[in-house]
Amino acid sequence: MDKAFTCARFGGEGACPQEQQRPRSIEGRTFVELMPMLNGQIRAGMGFVGFDIPACLEFLELSGVPRRVAAMLLPFWEQGFTEHFEETRKDGEK
Repeated sequence: MDKAFTCARFGGEGACPQEQQRPRSIEGRTFVELMPMLNGQIRAGMGFVGFDIPACLEFLELSGVPRRVAAMLLPFWEQGFTEHFEETRKDGEK
């Protein structure tokens, strides 16, 4: 079976990535739900540079995510966003 369709929702027998990788804590789930709203807090130059971390921390704290939790999770979110941006940019150059 094609690896792209191993998820049980698509007829496979494996666990779905959305289920395996979903946050388990209330703070983690809240963080993931709020992250799309932080897309306006991007620092950009000749491409994606990073997030405005102080603004993101303030927003997340006001939204109910403890500042310490947000401070731990934001660097990983930023890293993933940076990797996605770089992959997208490279695909566009082909």
